[in-house]
Amino acid sequence: VLAWLAQEDDKLRIWAEGGDVYVESAMVLAGALKRRDVTPANVRTTTVMMEGTQQSFRQAGKKLDLALGYGMGAVKMARLYGMPLVASRAIRAAWHERWARISAYQTRTVDDAERDRVLVNPFGRRLAFHLEWDKTLGRMRLMDREKALAFPAQSSVGCMIQAVLPEADAVPDARLIATVHDSLLWEVEEGALASTIPLIKRIMERAWVQMGRRAEFGEFKVPIKVSVGRN
Repeated sequence: VLAWLAQEDDKLRIWAEGGDVYVESAMVLAGALKRRDVTPANVRTTTVMMEGTQQSFRQAGKKLDLALGYGMGAVKMARLYGMPLVASRAIRAAWHERWARISAYQTRTVDDAERDRVLVNPFGRRLAFHLEWDKTLGRMRLMDREKALAFPAQSSVGCMIQAVLPEADAVPDARLIATVHDSLLWEVEEGALASTIPLIKRIMERAWVQMGRRAEFGEFKVPIKVSVGRN
């Protein structure tokens, strides 16, 4: 959703072609840390120290991609992930250079929130913001920059989930028992799986006209992953 809103076409192409966008961000992380031993083929097995443990570069790349996508600063990143400030600054700069359109979109979003004191997502949901006087900058600024950056993408996903819930709750031979952010859980009789899964995919993978249409990618749809297991 964030890549679509920002028109970050490189990230969208990776997704559309069945690639892993977090591998790309893992390579950005490796480049910033000057880890020449890391390649797209071994990002899941090569590790880096983060949060006090050794984690795969792919997992670390995912965490950083989400954190920076929501506007995390270098100081907070260094504290949260347990890395030197100089490293977090280098990583943040490299990420913003690689995903330059998301970076520009973040700047526009903050500017819009400070100018209008409200943001409106593609579904019409609004969120108001308060400003405070910044003595250093000599102007009013957002009290919560990260909240503003998270709102368009997070609230759009929330609107999508809310929109599908009535149909999701009415799937024949299935009982919707939990929703967690962008995941839904049904209880289904084993004999009904063959008919239930295609129906769930049809409900979830609908086109969202609110998000607009892009010439290269068509209408916005969210591909879903269905997993089946015994309770």
